[in-house]
Amino acid sequence: MSSVSEERRKRQQNIKEGLQFIQSPLSYPGTQEQYAVYLRALVRNLFNEGNDVYRERDWNNSISQYTEALNIADYAKSEEILIPKEIIEKLYINRIACYSNMGFHDKVLEDCNIVLSLNASNCKALYRKSKALSDLGRYKKAYDAVAKCSLAV
Repeated sequence: MSSVSEERRKRQQNIKEGLQFIQSPLSYPGTQEQYAVYLRALVRNLFNEGNDVYRERDWNNSISQYTEALNIADYAKSEEILIPKEIIEKLYINRIACYSNMGFHDKVLEDCNIVLSLNASNCKALYRKSKALSDLGRYKKAYDAVAKCSLAV
């Protein structure tokens, strides 16, 4: 018996079909608003799948899911479809957690800076940035980041 739930299997199938459609030359058969709903659902499915594989401690696969969701969000923006900023922040924050678990401090800092450009008071990004800087021996900058975090609360 498979350990993957029926709901998760269905989500994985929806992701597969969604990515195949986006990579195809076909036009979406509905309205622009329906397409927006479709793309937002695809981003949400990728986010949820990333969270599930994160809980399984599969950091690489989790990074892939979050990265694909961010790519879809960029694509949606090019189609003048808005993916809420809060979702974008969460995708980056979760990818940061994976990079942190893997010890990829430079990637952590890169994504933290992106999140902080979206929301300068995001405590999770400030904390992760501080931790990565500390792990790299850059203690003054780590202190500055954690100080900003305490001011943001």
